[in-house]
Amino acid sequence: MLDIYGLTALAYFAAAVAATFGISQGSPRQTQIATVLLALGALLHGGTFYALHLRDPKPSLGDPLVVPSLIAWVAVLFFCAFLSRGRRAGLAVLIAPMAFLSVALLAGRLPGLAADSGAAHAAWSHLHVLLSAAGMALLGVAGGAGLIYILRYRRLKQKRPLAGSVLPSLESLDRINVVCLAIGFLLLTLGVVTGFFWTSARSGSFFPRDLHAGATLAAWGIYLVLVIGRFGVGQGPRPAALGAVTGFGLLVLAWAGAGAL
Repeated sequence: MLDIYGLTALAYFAAAVAATFGISQGSPRQTQIATVLLALGALLHGGTFYALHLRDPKPSLGDPLVVPSLIAWVAVLFFCAFLSRGRRAGLAVLIAPMAFLSVALLAGRLPGLAADSGAAHAAWSHLHVLLSAAGMALLGVAGGAGLIYILRYRRLKQKRPLAGSVLPSLESLDRINVVCLAIGFLLLTLGVVTGFFWTSARSGSFFPRDLHAGATLAAWGIYLVLVIGRFGVGQGPRPAALGAVTGFGLLVLAWAGAGAL
């Protein structure tokens, strides 16, 4: 019998399949089915965190396998709340596979999760993880919108538009990019700030000196450049889309590399 993790992964996998069929066949009905399955997956996904809370010992919220699951959950919730109507629902083709992989990886490594220290500074730790994960989730959505923007733009330039496409228009993708970049960067910034307070409470030093902190600050600096380019210099939609894809790729590499070392 499937447990809560297996059911969640199954819902996300089914959503990914439905979204892929919807895109390949230009079928709005399939993308609507994918949206419903994503909503079901989000509900079950919330249950996985409750199940983690009940484990003994209770896993750390900042575990390298818990964080991607949290990021994916926030991305799915954002999609269900703001992107699930009309052609914007086509973004499910990127969000559903990401959510499936995050839950599948977590389910496969449950016994090896790091235990929560339960220290007095845990509140700062949890706030740092939650804000950073939420920021990364929205920056991931911005990167996904940027990727689809680039692909659609290229096909239009080649005079091969996607007939009957259920994907968002270029204008809609650019708006998604702008909103997610602005809010995601704000949340990531708050995550960095709370990380400083967490470090201060834990070690007495306000500035962290570990690889994870260095990678996070480097990623924040990259996004600062992107934000200045988009909102300060007036960067165009296509360069902004390229920047969103590159920025999120570097963010993932920095975080994953620091976690592996």
